[in-house]
Amino acid sequence: MHSIILVNARVMKLERFRFRRLGRSPTPYQTDAGLEDYLGSGVVLTAENQKEFLKIGWKVPLSAAGNDHDYENFEFYFHHYHQSCSNASATIRSCTHRHVCESMQLFMTGTREDCESALMQIVGPGSSTAQAAEIIEFIGRAVLMIELREWARTETLEDFVVRIMASRSTQKDDCRLARSFNARTFAKTAGINVQWTRDLGEHLEVKGNDSDIAIFHCVTVLALYQQSALGQIFPPGFLEETKRTLSLMIPTSADKPTRVWFKSEQRKRRIDPGCGECRHLKSSERHLGDFEYWKDRIIIAKEVLDEHQPRGILQVWRDNRNPVQWWTFWIALVVFALTIVACVEGALQVYKAYSPSK
Repeated sequence: MHSIILVNARVMKLERFRFRRLGRSPTPYQTDAGLEDYLGSGVVLTAENQKEFLKIGWKVPLSAAGNDHDYENFEFYFHHYHQSCSNASATIRSCTHRHVCESMQLFMTGTREDCESALMQIVGPGSSTAQAAEIIEFIGRAVLMIELREWARTETLEDFVVRIMASRSTQKDDCRLARSFNARTFAKTAGINVQWTRDLGEHLEVKGNDSDIAIFHCVTVLALYQQSALGQIFPPGFLEETKRTLSLMIPTSADKPTRVWFKSEQRKRRIDPGCGECRHLKSSERHLGDFEYWKDRIIIAKEVLDEHQPRGILQVWRDNRNPVQWWTFWIALVVFALTIVACVEGALQVYKAYSPSK
């Protein structure tokens, strides 16, 4: 009995330490918390519960308990899930974590209406169509990281995904994207606000009055899709292409200014740690033609970036999109400054010549 108490105490200490690292106060903890707990209970799933959740919901088996590498890889993902649970509406707070993970496989086949009917069977007596619809939207936000409010009842999830973000581009444009086409240039040079989104459907979407661009940063969920049968809701190659867009926008491995800027963003905002670890794109991989699904949004983003002229001397200094124009401007500025200095010096000499000192 004494050894069991010590083990439980160590588990509680680990959970509290983990949430301090995430910059969040630990919620009330129960050592016997399981998937049967309600979404609104304030209970944080333990490492073992998380692995069971992934195994049931995503059909992704993790290695044996105690593997710290697996635990840390999904730390951000489950922080997002627990945060979503705490914000769940009163309609679904009485549903359990098991209801959520057992419902996920329903999304692979059938229409939204079919999913709602099956969900009512899973939740059991007292459930309603409105509650089932809200559970679907909760799973989209908290688990799949896709906003499902616009998913039509007669539409399959696969068709919905194609409609909102995964349709093949018909644009014939093709050019090589410059290395300056990245998130840091949008933010620091063009003054365009980078919004780190957890909704895959918003990825690379230019918003507002062309003043914001959204970047989906949750690499962990992309990896889950690639390991799970749920990845079949996306067309072939879509998930890998999404990762390549992150390599394009956040080239931390090859661009030091972007790496420094991205680390600063991570300190200020909660961003998936794996976001800046996508592989480096070679010059031959930076062509618009290499992007089949995100091409239209990249073209719009490039047009918006090209239209935004730097404001203020600091943005002009950072704007190296056109090296020839950059050097011409600064050389002209230096020549102008030297000319002003020479004029002032000449004026002083003339003044001294006509006003000799006594």
